[in-house]
Amino acid sequence: MAAWESSTRKNKAESPPTHPGGLYERQVRSPQEGLIILYPLQVALGKDSPRAAVDTEVPLVGYLLSFPASDRAEPISYQVNKILWDQEYGTYEDEDEETM
Repeated sequence: MAAWESSTRKNKAESPPTHPGGLYERQVRSPQEGLIILYPLQVALGKDSPRAAVDTEVPLVGYLLSFPASDRAEPISYQVNKILWDQEYGTYEDEDEETM
């Protein structure tokens, strides 16, 4: 609760969490231990989807990597350019060029 109250995160929830989240779990986990979570994925795309050409014979696996907390770590902001965004997520028909 104290960590939530003192948090300065931009996307901080309106009310305190009911169970520990990732940041807290990283802090209590040993610095020598990371975490890998694998997710088997099932493709469920419509025929008109731009990604409908995915080969569903090959199993798809998502993954999550969680590194231990570090006293030396500094927050980093990431940005992607419009070309990468378009390749990964497609374009918005009504989106203005200046909003990206």
